[in-house]
Amino acid sequence: ANSKCTPVRTGYWASPLSYAAMSQSLYESHSGFPYKAQADHYDLCSQSNVSSVFADVNSSIQQIIVPHTYKYWPITSTDGVIDTQPGKIRVYKSTGNGAPVEMPASTWDYLPNPGNQNTRILPTVGEPTNRAHLIEFTSGNHITYPDCVSISTSSNLEYFGYIAIPKIPKMDSIVIKINGAQIPASGWTFMSAEGSQNINIKVAHNGYPSTPPVMRSGYMFKLTSSHYYKSGDNVEVFYVPASN
Repeated sequence: ANSKCTPVRTGYWASPLSYAAMSQSLYESHSGFPYKAQADHYDLCSQSNVSSVFADVNSSIQQIIVPHTYKYWPITSTDGVIDTQPGKIRVYKSTGNGAPVEMPASTWDYLPNPGNQNTRILPTVGEPTNRAHLIEFTSGNHITYPDCVSISTSSNLEYFGYIAIPKIPKMDSIVIKINGAQIPASGWTFMSAEGSQNINIKVAHNGYPSTPPVMRSGYMFKLTSSHYYKSGDNVEVFYVPASN
């Protein structure tokens, strides 16, 4: 608001006049408002009801939402190992209040996060993320607000080639079963030295190159390549300890 009440102000005290000039210039530059002699500024000395002083100012303020566009979207469900085989990652886009619709696999790619990756590309580049897994949308399929994305994943299966037990067994007493099926004696080798072992292995037909180690300690049975087991399998070892 501006006051022209006497005495006339000069110098620093004249700054309201600059505000008035700026306000009127902004008002007149907008084609949507009718002409008004004192647009957006008022002489408070002539106002009987100051509650309406900012009515025109408030009416000239319009809400503007700048749509943000994203090329990358973090998979937030986990930073651990996920199954990246076809069909194991699914991406859904929601538009407005509509139900999520699955995006074709041709519209996006899986990307391990190379580091501090910026996810937004418009109106400016930004919103970095350190999540381990990202979705990269192909050209023409970037996500723009208010559209939203949800992602479903499956944990990667892990494959194991060793079984740990706490004591040395009597060799003739050993029975090993995987999911209820007994493994023949030719399917395993006992490693007599106690130690720590990464029991995780890569299986040629279904391995995952970035599977992290799974360490176990104790006395180990090493399984042959045709008798490995995977996460979720039931493994049982029956034996009589060689000594108490």
